Amino acid sequence: MDESDEPRQLSPRHSPNDRELSRRLLGARFSHAGGYIRAREEAGELCTGPEWLPFNLWQTAEYGHGPESDCARALSSSASAEKLWKAIDARYGTTDAIALSLPAVCANAKARWAITPRTSPSEYREQRERLARNAEQLAVELERFNLHRDPDDHELPGLYDFSELMTQSELDALDQAVRYTGWVITSRALERANQPLPTWGEFNDIGSKARALGYKDGDLYTPAREAAMTIYPLMY
Repeated sequence: MDESDEPRQLSPRHSPNDRELSRRLLGARFSHAGGYIRAREEAGELCTGPEWLPFNLWQTAEYGHGPESDCARALSSSASAEKLWKAIDARYGTTDAIALSLPAVCANAKARWAITPRTSPSEYREQRERLARNAEQLAVELERFNLHRDPDDHELPGLYDFSELMTQSELDALDQAVRYTGWVITSRALERANQPLPTWGEFNDIGSKARALGYKDGDLYTPAREAAMTIYPLMY
């Protein structure tokens, strides 16, 4: 045999699984004339299986290892196997590729099924009921989140109001952050204009002049509140 005719293989530095996969891929056959390559046509007397048996499926069943080989044998020898592969060929027309990959897909599915926790009928019913309750609660939360508002000069209907999902302490912390951000923005603008900068205490207070006129906290908007009223619409 000429050296160029020897089967190509991965070097031993690769894992056994990778070398096995490479061997199978290099040994696979794909038809370019329509239909699929049958094992009897390609392997001749080596194949004693039925006439319809795909070559790539036969190769995995005959020379493969482990769960994939077991699945390939089941896919080629079960009572409805011929019907299955005729349906695959009629539906997809890529039977050679499917015959190569389907045993691995089935083996992986069986492995996942084997590690899936089993539940009793009562446990299954409890899980379904818990899922239904969670779904109902989620629907309520989403209804609160997507408020149906009447349009006016300040709001639009159906706006996503994330604040409806916040606790009062979270709302207070958010309001503090918004007012503080307003102070930072205002201070930067005043600094560029070479104007005196207010301290945070001054910006967050109604001011000494208003107090001298008899106003109390809550009677007037502070500069921080006025800035927040400008920022909040940008957040919703």
